[in-house]
Amino acid sequence: MTKRKPGSTRPPRVLWSPEQDAILKARYPNERAEDLVAVIGRSLISIRGRVAKLGLKKSEAFFAASESGRTTGDRGAGTRFYKGMPSHNRGTRRPGTGSRTSFKAGQKPLNWMPIGSLRDSQGGYLQVKVSETGNQMKDWVFLHKKLWVDAHGPIPNGHAVVFKDRDKSNVVLDNLELITKRELMARNSVHNLPPELKEVIHLKGVLTRKINGND
Repeated sequence: MTKRKPGSTRPPRVLWSPEQDAILKARYPNERAEDLVAVIGRSLISIRGRVAKLGLKKSEAFFAASESGRTTGDRGAGTRFYKGMPSHNRGTRRPGTGSRTSFKAGQKPLNWMPIGSLRDSQGGYLQVKVSETGNQMKDWVFLHKKLWVDAHGPIPNGHAVVFKDRDKSNVVLDNLELITKRELMARNSVHNLPPELKEVIHLKGVLTRKINGND
C-alpha cells in the first residue's frame, strides 16, 4: 500500500502491511535487524524506524548469543588496569624536563619588587606596593591617594584627589587637594580657557570646599 499527498512530486510512501508487522514482531526480538531486510523487503533504516514505533525490544536470549556482538567480558582482560594497580611510569620524571627551569618553593619571579617599591602606571601616576597578596589590584595603590588617606582619612564618595600644579610626578601632600568629581570634569573641560578664567574657576572650587568643610 502506498500513500502520497495530492500534488506532491516525491515518491509515494510505502506503508507497512499487517504481514510485515507480524514478521517483525515475531523475529526481531531474537534476530539481527540486518538479517530481516531481505525477509521483510524493507531497508534497514525503515526496519529500525518501525521497531522504535512499535516499541520492540531484543530478548535476553539474543543478548546472550554471540550474534548480538556482545562479549563475555573476558576479551582484553590481561591488558586492563584494575583498582589499585600502579602506573608503569609512577615516580619517574617526564623526559625533557628538569629542575633547572622549574620554580622552587618560595622562589620569586624576576620582576618581583618588595613592599614599599614604586612604579609608574599606564596613566603616568606613581604607584606604591603595600602588600604581598599576589593580587596586583590590592598590592599596588596610587601613591598620591595613599598620602591623602594617611593624612586625612578615606576619600569621600564622589570626590577625587588631584594635583594642584597638575604635575603627576610632584607627589607631595602640599600639592594635593580633594575636589568633587563634578569639579574634576569642569577642570578637565576648561584647560584651554584663558589663565584668568581658569583661576576664577579654581578659586570658586576652593571656596566651595571650605564652606563644605572638605578642605
